[in-house]
This record gives sequence, structure tokens and C-alpha cells, in this order.
Amino acid sequence: ALVQQLQEHLIQVTEAYWDLYAARAEFFQRLRLLEAAESTLDTLVARQRVDAVQRQVLRARAAVASRKSEIARAHTSIRNAESRLRLLVNDPVLVNAGSQEFAPAEPPLMAPLPCSMEESLYDALQNRPDISQAIRDIRAASVRLGVAQNEVLPKLDLVTSTYVAGLAGRSDVGQSLLREFDAGRPSFAVGFAFETPFGNRAARAQEERRQWEMQRAFAQFRLTVEEALTDVEVAVREVHTNYREVVGKYHAMVAVTDEADYLFDRWRNLPGMDDSAVLLLEDLLDAQERAAIAESELVRAATGYAVSIMRLKQEMGTLLIATPCGGGS
Repeated sequence: ALVQQLQEHLIQVTEAYWDLYAARAEFFQRLRLLEAAESTLDTLVARQRVDAVQRQVLRARAAVASRKSEIARAHTSIRNAESRLRLLVNDPVLVNAGSQEFAPAEPPLMAPLPCSMEESLYDALQNRPDISQAIRDIRAASVRLGVAQNEVLPKLDLVTSTYVAGLAGRSDVGQSLLREFDAGRPSFAVGFAFETPFGNRAARAQEERRQWEMQRAFAQFRLTVEEALTDVEVAVREVHTNYREVVGKYHAMVAVTDEADYLFDRWRNLPGMDDSAVLLLEDLLDAQERAAIAESELVRAATGYAVSIMRLKQEMGTLLIATPCGGGS
């Protein structure tokens, strides 16, 4: 139970760490998005007497104002994530340093995890604490059953005794001890004691109870193993699925970023005196928003992948053991 509690606490710390990483990444993404909007607004203001129209300027100012509000929310998310991580770590130095910022030092793993389903299942059978506890329960039930089976058998005891005595008058204890082997000779007795209860119902009832406990221990062991292996299978699939999601989110981010760059080049070189330029500005701002969202989804997918790796280690029972299977913290 202690190992399971430690592993669950480490999972919570890991999730809080990656939440902080994702919150800081989103903050900087939103900051770059705001800088892009401000740069667009400055360009429009400078071109207002050449080819920019008032509608474009107003649209850019609205985008700047909207993105500034998102910066405030992103900064609050960072502080909230730092507070949760500080509480879980519970280090007095960190608790007393409430104004200091936490900067994650390790990025999430972006490479595929080199663990197969068979290796993960084998590690679970070797290291899961609940499986080890179920095996110990079977052994304890087996010992109790053996004792109960011995109690059913008839009892045959070998009884031996020896006796020496010496006598002396007037309470002469010293002289009586000296005369143990000359005045009174040693004696001995050897015999057998045989006992068998009539019907022996109490012992047989105890034996049946221990047999039932043994069957229950085996059934619990099978159930524990099946549940453990099922959890490991699900965790392995989640790791592989999360990695494929990371790859997909990355390609989506690259595509949206390329689109935003293309629209920015067109908008910068296209005269802005007609409605097509206004629509192009709308498309540009929308593409920038979608690029920021794609970056945020990639970060969330990467941190989810890192957490799923830790979950897999927890299901295998190797979270507190250094193993070559896995990556990230």
C-alpha cells in the first residue's frame, strides 16, 4: 500500500510539472501572438496614408486588445500551476518562496517509447506490488492449510522422564544432594501417548475453512493478475496512441504555421485599398490564431505523452525502479 501511495503521489507531481510546462509554453505562444498583432497594427498605422483603410486598423486594434486579455489569463494559469506543484512537493523552502517562479528544466519526450507489449506485461508480473501481495497471501494460506491438515491427524507423542533423589535427615539439603546417586538410584520412564478426538469435527471444520481460504486466495490472485495485465495493456496503447497524436499535432502545427507565413507575405505585399485586402487581413489574423492553437495542442499532446509514460511505469510497478523502458520524468 505504501508503494502504491508513493507512486500515485509521484504521478500527481508529474502531472503538475507538465501542467506548469504547458501553461508557460502557452503563455509564450500567446505573447508571440500578441507581438504579431502589434506588429501588424504598427504596419497598418504607418501605411494608413498610403493604402491601408480604417477598417483594417480597427480590426488589428481589436485583435491586439483580445490577445492582451489572453495574456493575463495565461499568466494566471502559470501561477496556479506553480501553486499546485509547490503544494505537492511540500518543500518548506518552496512554500516560503511563494513569489519565485518555477521554470521547468526538462522538455517532454518526443521520441517513441521502445517498449513492447510483451516486455511491459513481463515487467508487471515481476514488479507489481499487488501481484506480489497476492502471492504472499497464497503462501500464507498454504501454511495455514498445512497446519490445519496436521491438526486432523491423530496425535502420537513420545513421553520420556528421568528422576533422581537423595534423602538426609534433619533437613540436611547438602547431604541429600550428595547421596542422589548412591542412596537413591536414578530412575526413568519411557512411553507413548496416543490421542484421536471422537469424530474430530472441530479439526475437520478448520481444515475445510483453510481450504476455502486457499481457494479464495487463488481466485484473488487470478483476478489481480488479470486486472493488472489489462491495466498494462491499456497503458501501453495509450502511450503509443499519444505518440501518434504528438506526430499528428506536429504536422498540423507546421502546416498552419506555413499558411500563416504565406498569408503574412501576401498581406504585406498586397495593396490595401480594396475589400480583398481586408479579407486577407482577416484570414491572416485567423491563421495566426489557429497557429497558436496548433502549437498549444502540440504541447498538450507532448505533455500528455510524458504523463502516459509515467502511467505505464506505474502500471508495471517500475515507477520507483530505474528501467531502460521509458523516458522523460
